Amino acid sequence: MTDPSTPTIDVSDMYAVHQVFRDAFGSGAQMVSSVGEEEIERQILVKDYLSDVLALLAVHHEGEDELVWPLLRERAPEHTALID
Repeated sequence: MTDPSTPTIDVSDMYAVHQVFRDAFGSGAQMVSSVGEEEIERQILVKDYLSDVLALLAVHHEGEDELVWPLLRERAPEHTALID
């Protein structure tokens, strides 16, 4: 049971960020398949966009690894197996 004197934490930003990744990757296949073989500039644009999303995802996960998971393990040691 949660201690009522413990402040709650607003994690709505986490949902928003993860939705951005789901949307970006969810539209990736359609983006790639919509580019014609002769559309070199568009191919580069789509490639760069998806590469940027992948890079952002890597940075996001590095941030979670550094900031979120250790704190979660500390605050909920009984759930370490689930967190890992």
